[in-house]
Formats: sequence, C-alpha cells, structure tokens
Amino acid sequence: RLSCPCTAVRKSVCLHVSVMATLRRHAVLAGLLSGATLLAGDVGICAILQTPHIAADLDKVPMQVRQSLPVSMWRKGSKSKLVDGDARGFEASGRSGDMDLLLCEVGARLSVDLSHALRRKELFEAHAVASLVQNQGDVFPKKIVDFCAGCGLLAAFLVLMDPRRQVRCIDKQQSGLAERLLRSLSRRWPDLA
Repeated sequence: RLSCPCTAVRKSVCLHVSVMATLRRHAVLAGLLSGATLLAGDVGICAILQTPHIAADLDKVPMQVRQSLPVSMWRKGSKSKLVDGDARGFEASGRSGDMDLLLCEVGARLSVDLSHALRRKELFEAHAVASLVQNQGDVFPKKIVDFCAGCGLLAAFLVLMDPRRQVRCIDKQQSGLAERLLRSLSRRWPDLA
C-alpha cells in the first residue's frame, strides 16, 4: 500500500501525481483540481478534494480518464459496460489494495473476456451481495440456490469466496452471457467449471 499524508483527512479523495497529470489535460476535471489542496508526502504530491461535488462531476469523465482513476472512485451504479481498458484500472487497484483483490481480479478478467457485455453495476452489486453473505460466517448454509440468477455472477463470487459452497443457478432461460462468464472465470479458477 502507498502511504499518503492525506489518509487522515475525512471525506476527501487522494489522487496521486500520475493521475493528476492525466486529469489536468481534461477540461471537464479542471474544476475538480481548481480547489485542491496539495500536500507533499512520501509518495509525492497528493490532491485533497472535497467530495460533495465529485460524484456528479465524475459522471462526465471521459472513459480514458476514468480508467486511470482508482476503482474506488468509479461510479458503482453505472450502467456502462465493462471494456478492455477497465482491466488496467482493476489490476492497479488490486495491487494497491484500493479495492477487494477478488473483485479486481474478476473485474480485470471480465473486462477483457466480456468487453461490452457486462454492466459495471452488475459486477459491483454481485460482489457486494456475496461479501454480505461471506461476512455472515456459518449462518448461511454451504448449499445455496440462486433464483433469477441471470448470468450467474453472484454464484461465481459466492464460490470464489468460499470454495466449500455449492451454488445452483436457476432462471427461466440460461443467458448466453452465463456460458461466456463461466468459461472466462474457469480459465483463472478451474474449480468453477
């Protein structure tokens, strides 16, 4: 993990120099940096941005800029689909500890293998629900039925978080995306097949 002088500041976002250099080139984000407080630290310079207006402004961010931001700054409810370039963001966030490593590994793989097929919000929602189940410990049984499973992403996260689980997906029809998703994740995690 990177140490940063601004980690103690509440309700602020830290953007490191490499990201700031990218952001300064885009007029949409110029307003975000205009009121930034710059701090020198062990890793270079960080910008402290107050968060109330950031979420609205990040909706207008060009895709290439969003991909250079940490995954924690992406809009989790976005209906935009994962694309090839998102893999770099997931990999960087996984290495830095910005987001859960499993989420980042799955996100990186699906960004490449299922480019333009899976919505970002589905990835984040499936991971959040699986994390809630995982945090319940032994309260949940090891055999789970996922009704209205869609592409089966929730089931995949549940099994990846606890390989002892058996998850059966049930839906009216198996989507074509479900087969592709299982094939993609099975290359990295063969026990899913």
